[in-house]
Amino acid sequence: MPDKVVSHIDANVILNYLNDDDLDLCGIVKQQIVFRKNWGNNIYKINVYAIGEIAKQLINPVKRTNNDLPSKINNIKKLVMNNHFELIRIDDISPDWVNHFKEINKLDKIIQYADKFNIALFCADVDAKIFYTFDKGIIKSEKVNKYIKRLDPAKRIKEME
Repeated sequence: MPDKVVSHIDANVILNYLNDDDLDLCGIVKQQIVFRKNWGNNIYKINVYAIGEIAKQLINPVKRTNNDLPSKINNIKKLVMNNHFELIRIDDISPDWVNHFKEINKLDKIIQYADKFNIALFCADVDAKIFYTFDKGIIKSEKVNKYIKRLDPAKRIKEME
């Protein structure tokens, strides 16, 4: 049996699913995570800070497109309660995440702080090998990608597919 593959999920992956922003991308998320297609030994993790980021985006009245907020918040709860991904607390991660954050912050001034934080937690998780996102800025950040590869050649940032 192949080794398990531990992946972190960026908040934008779950937001896409909850908002149905792009039906093709939403379908990818549903197949990969929600309906557990081809999971095999894959474990998907999301940190509590990313869940807060998702809730903040859903609550933001400027970005909200409809009044289905209670349903969307309930969907987040279902995703967590039904073990579609492991919820990780910051205490569960090595304190090295702080050093990773500082380094990532030096390397890339364009990536948003929340994303840098999530990537730093991914870097500090020794079991995690893939950081899934739809954010092209993260995916194309050569300096951040090289930094991650230096930490562990098996680690990588990858677009959800």
